[in-house]
Amino acid sequence: MKTKRIITATILSAGLIMGSTSGAFATDNKEPAPTPAVYAVQLAAYNTAMTTYESAMVAYKAQMVLFDAAVRSNETAYKIALKSYETAFKVVLSNYQDSLRALDASRRLVNVTFQAAVERAHADFIVARAAATTEAQKATAVTVRNSAVELATSTRNTALAALSVKPVAPVKPVAPVKPVAPVKPVAPIKPVAPGASGYDSAMVIYKAQMVVYKAQMEVFDAAVRSNQAAFRTALTNYHVTLRAREAARQLVNVTFQAAVERAHADFIMARAAATTDAQKTTAVTVRNSALALATATRKAALDALGVKPAAPVKPVGPIAPTKPVKPVNA
Repeated sequence: MKTKRIITATILSAGLIMGSTSGAFATDNKEPAPTPAVYAVQLAAYNTAMTTYESAMVAYKAQMVLFDAAVRSNETAYKIALKSYETAFKVVLSNYQDSLRALDASRRLVNVTFQAAVERAHADFIVARAAATTEAQKATAVTVRNSAVELATSTRNTALAALSVKPVAPVKPVAPVKPVAPVKPVAPIKPVAPGASGYDSAMVIYKAQMVVYKAQMEVFDAAVRSNQAAFRTALTNYHVTLRAREAARQLVNVTFQAAVERAHADFIMARAAATTDAQKTTAVTVRNSALALATATRKAALDALGVKPAAPVKPVGPIAPTKPVKPVNA
């Protein structure tokens, strides 16, 4: 607060100096030399200002010690947060890769089981065909083998359909935002000695303007960082939503495929057991009804997912402040 008062006073005094200097230039390009009495008053004011300046410098140096400590503390906290963030994501990524490996192992097991069932059906067929003595027995052996192979195929397809959805790859979360730097203390402006030129007075105003400019730049930089962090978060959430939507869509299709496979498997069993035309017709009707229901259920589920979300729009950045022009010493 004390520093702010000094800056405000400096800006006002600088404005008065520049105003008086401009007025002097309007009448004459040279400033008249002050009388001894005026100079004594100016010197006393200068000495008072210098005392205030020296006190302000002591306070400024103490504030700079606190500022440097706060900067180091922020950097340490940020490094710890960043390391924790990277470690946590490595664990999530490792779990995802383990899930992929487990899924691949399950698929291999399904295929091995299917191959074993097919080989068993062929082995049983060979034995049955060797033991058959009539055409009817041979035809039955063929029917039994074909039914066993169809059932094994349907079972495999159903199992693979249930395993067709890969685990959703993890989205790397937004990295921790670097903490906002503490506000750097403002160095006090050294007062101008009596009898200073117009350039010196202009420099006082320029330094005061630079103080304001630096403060505005800190606000500008903070706004830019905030906008960037908000956009990164929105983009991450968008990708998470997209992946979740895609996973839900895949689950709907897998469920539909499983229902279709189940309907075909039930139809194969019912057709093999049917002994009359009516039973065969009923098997067809039941299968078609199951397929129609599965199709309607899938459509309703896909419609419920709604429209694909729109990607977030990058926000428009704030307007940077204008840097003051440094006066030229003619």
